Amino acid sequence: MKLLLTAFLSLILPALTQELPNEREKLLEALLNAPDRASLDQAIKNGKAAGLPDQLFLEARFVFLVNEDNREALATLSTELEAHLPKFSADDTMLFAVKEDFASIVQYTKAL
Repeated sequence: MKLLLTAFLSLILPALTQELPNEREKLLEALLNAPDRASLDQAIKNGKAAGLPDQLFLEARFVFLVNEDNREALATLSTELEAHLPKFSADDTMLFAVKEDFASIVQYTKAL
């Protein structure tokens, strides 16, 4: 009986100890992988309710527009991206390691 219990625990214990995605990770996943505008808007609404920083929503909108290949909207977004550049925080990003990376998307969208 002890052997059976030990075998059972050795099988289920790793599954029980794996960390489940926390709420923040779920929100970030929804922001980055929104399949349509309604999903993106809902993800942004949920993120704001959870207190996520605005920079994340700007990045999510950028990713969504790139995935949609919506160059006109990306060009329009350049104004918001450029305005946010001085406030960029590496702690509040899901995409960019440094401010210079964020600056590159500002230049990209302005060039469109």
